[in-house]
Amino acid sequence: MNPVIIIAALIGAFAVIFSISPVYGIAFVTTFRTLSILVAVPIGSYTYSGEGFLTLAIIAGGFIFVLLNFSRLKGISKWPFIIFILYCMLTILVADDLANFFKKIARLVGYLFLYLTVTQLSTNEKNRKILSYGFIASLFVTNIPAIYMYFIMPDKYMKFLQRGEQEIGIMMKNNFGFYCCFMMYFLIYMYSVAKSKFSKGLFILLFVVQTALLVLSFTRAAWVAFVAAFPFLIFYSKKKMRLLVPFLITIIVIAFFSSIVYYGAYKDLTEKKEYGFSSWHFRTAYAWPASIKAFQKRPIMGWGLGNDLYALAKAANLKKTSHNDYLLVLVETGSIGLLLYVWLLISFFRKTAAGIRNAADEQSRMLCVSALAILISYLVGSIAEHVLQTPGATGYLVTVLGMAHGTLLEAPKHAVTKIQAKSNEYPSPVTAQ
Repeated sequence: MNPVIIIAALIGAFAVIFSISPVYGIAFVTTFRTLSILVAVPIGSYTYSGEGFLTLAIIAGGFIFVLLNFSRLKGISKWPFIIFILYCMLTILVADDLANFFKKIARLVGYLFLYLTVTQLSTNEKNRKILSYGFIASLFVTNIPAIYMYFIMPDKYMKFLQRGEQEIGIMMKNNFGFYCCFMMYFLIYMYSVAKSKFSKGLFILLFVVQTALLVLSFTRAAWVAFVAAFPFLIFYSKKKMRLLVPFLITIIVIAFFSSIVYYGAYKDLTEKKEYGFSSWHFRTAYAWPASIKAFQKRPIMGWGLGNDLYALAKAANLKKTSHNDYLLVLVETGSIGLLLYVWLLISFFRKTAAGIRNAADEQSRMLCVSALAILISYLVGSIAEHVLQTPGATGYLVTVLGMAHGTLLEAPKHAVTKIQAKSNEYPSPVTAQ
């Protein structure tokens, strides 16, 4: 089918659903976000994915929603996000690759409006459930093609990797790895709050599949990110025995695929074939030093948002990217941009931790714990990969953070309700008379 028709159908469906109910519109995007990456249309010398056009639709819908609900946006971590984006816009003054600049600025603005919209919607518990169903639905949309590739035709898949191909199902390999990592932590949340045996069994089954797919993604940064975040999950979880089953499943699946883990971790099929040495050596010996060299040439405002590839080619004659989000931000937006980005990450961390401390109930608390684990996975994974502006996985991070921070806005309402309930339980002397 013509990709233009598919993109038009996705945008049209979102526009109609969002106009009827914003929460169902966001749930639609959550479900089909990864599918939108699969289709793309060439415009000039660049290719634009369906996810990019869907981002523009989110900006339009989110702008209207935020405008109508602006007075209700108090308490949301919006200013670090807004200031970071405004500064990134200023880097157009030094940008040479304007096409990539506008692509990436649109993605950041899309994340902003997605976050603001989801946070406001998530003050309602029913809306959080609807968005959670969108997460679960996305598993089927995203995983079925990958499962087919891994388990139905494994021999072809290995040959596919040996040719240096990077796609897994409908996503790029590293993007898919982080998607699996984030969704594993979301499934732990769903399992921990599920009430029926059927629901718990379903989420455990999905967790087993997701764990296997994470292992088979060959994304070592995502493996490390998942492991690094797990201690925080244990620390913040009140009922730690609930984590025993997911923990044992993870250990068993890793042991079962131990030879695959070794193969993916140390053989480096894709990079080794191209460079003759490991991808870690490539990062530490080439990509990261080249990034520092590019930064030193333009330390204040950088080379312009979206200009990392151009900067490394120009400053260090390396036609590759930084393979590190912090260095990428440093190269593209300079030292000021990196400071603003770190401020944004700290504000997200603090807001999510506050949600854990002040949650109105155990379900809201576990959502915030899951969101914090996903955020930590993102922070760790960003050391070795580009996650910030990779279409797909980061959209789920932004969505789950919005859901978690929405519970924090809801908490004061629950506190008032509890106070009123106690006052009704113990009436004043005047009322008693």
